[in-house]
Amino acid sequence: MKNSIVKRWVVSVLASTVSVILVVGVMAGILLRNQYYNNVRMTLNSRATSLVMSYFNSATPVNDETFNRMAKRFVDNFTDKNVMEVWVIDKNGDVVVSSTGFSVSNEVYPDFEYAKSSPDGKAEWIGKMQNGEKVMALSYILPDGEQSISGAIRYIISLDDIDRQLAIIWVIISIIMILIISVVVTSGVFFINSII
Repeated sequence: MKNSIVKRWVVSVLASTVSVILVVGVMAGILLRNQYYNNVRMTLNSRATSLVMSYFNSATPVNDETFNRMAKRFVDNFTDKNVMEVWVIDKNGDVVVSSTGFSVSNEVYPDFEYAKSSPDGKAEWIGKMQNGEKVMALSYILPDGEQSISGAIRYIISLDDIDRQLAIIWVIISIIMILIISVVVTSGVFFINSII
């Protein structure tokens, strides 16, 4: 009889409790990840429109020399270098200047191509750089005075630190779930033994 009661309790109470706890834990983890990534996305979008046009005048066509000069001035005056990296890309897709000061080669940046065909001239990409660093990047097209593009600004934020924080949060959520399940099991066993 005791085995029958324990079996029924495991099937009905414990299984449903564990399922609910797992669903709540996974949903909490997913929501936190989305919240963190949305904060990064909002930061990138706010940078994409602020101050760019004060450096890149879209009213008149620009030649390569003028564009390169504006690009250097923009990057030199970029104040968020400790938070994110910024590239200025010319109309051919070549990186003219980067905020790190290093030349950029063999990098993949599909957001630039997506931004060229985007109605608002912006596109986001999440992926890995050549060095293995996971990033979120946003390219913002710079129009010129001839209904074409003179280049783009690309903002890049590393997601490695955020993913590490999320991993710690996942561990904490997992520990809490294990503790709750342990309490449910312990109280259930105590309750069944007291009935029997």
